[in-house]
Amino acid sequence: MGGYSRPPFFNKEDTIMTVEEIYTKLGTHMKEGTLYHHEFAKAYEFLGLRGYAECQLYHYFEEQAAYCRFSQHFAKHWFKLLKLDDIPHPTIIPDSWYKYNSQAVDTGTKRNAIKELMTKWIAWEKSTKKLY
Repeated sequence: MGGYSRPPFFNKEDTIMTVEEIYTKLGTHMKEGTLYHHEFAKAYEFLGLRGYAECQLYHYFEEQAAYCRFSQHFAKHWFKLLKLDDIPHPTIIPDSWYKYNSQAVDTGTKRNAIKELMTKWIAWEKSTKKLY
């Protein structure tokens, strides 16, 4: 029957992943995504870019709801609770930003920060696309 078939998921031991391992991997990535969007929203709010902040908050709430549905689906169909891997806290906001208030940000700094934040967001979304 020709056609495209997706390769199966493999784990670290190079064996085919179980259903639980697949759900754990996807669930962990989804939960990590909510952390990323929350950090992006905080950064944009600090920079006074409320439109971008609202956009990131929208993604945060939508992805949090999707994660809840995803984990409930696992519990309902596989009769187990979904255990996630450890999730590192994303480093979106540089530590140096915590020393200042938002009025101290000049135009050049804001412009560079926007480029950096957009680059990080694009990298995150590309990693999500690659996973799916």
